[in-house]
Amino acid sequence: QIKNDWALVDKFTFHRLGDMPVPALLFRPPNNIDQTLDVIIYADGRGMRNAARVNGPIRKLVNESTAVFAVDLRGLGETRDQGSNAKYHSHSHRVGNVATHIGQPLLGQRVRDLLAVVDYLNEVGSERVRSIQLVGTGAAGPVALHAAALDARIIKVELRNSEVNSWVEDVVAQPLRREMVDHIVPNALAWYDLPDLARQLDARLKIQ
Repeated sequence: QIKNDWALVDKFTFHRLGDMPVPALLFRPPNNIDQTLDVIIYADGRGMRNAARVNGPIRKLVNESTAVFAVDLRGLGETRDQGSNAKYHSHSHRVGNVATHIGQPLLGQRVRDLLAVVDYLNEVGSERVRSIQLVGTGAAGPVALHAAALDARIIKVELRNSEVNSWVEDVVAQPLRREMVDHIVPNALAWYDLPDLARQLDARLKIQ
């Protein structure tokens, strides 16, 4: 545990049978250890340590009644692959294609990572966790959108500079755009596009 003037910081690793570990950092207000808190799960496409930098976005979210659970979804942050950005236009080329071949697209696996954190906070109980909110930044934006659409326990979701807001406009219409392997879900457009999820979430969603 690390303590500074604005937070107590605990390092976690979520281990699930047969699944990828999920590194996480919990930032709690230093003078409110035993009280009920609102918890914001923060997923940053550049990694949680980027968000935890001095005067970074996590610092601005932590207050007397709010804690932040920063996570590195698989293939991001601590588990980011080197990939082949020069040849295949993506750092996630290898893991993304393997994920698609086994019928578990990378985006869906990352949603599973986020919901594992929601499950954990739910198990902690309402005496410690008053509400669960979610922030998805960059490559984690579409993941956060799906997680909130699938789980009503997430009362509010905020997308910040999401890399993809529409598969039709941002992926299909721009086939040579870099770093898109992360966001591909084969045949999904036969059923929905990302704006459909945004409409479903309605007031629960905020986009920056």
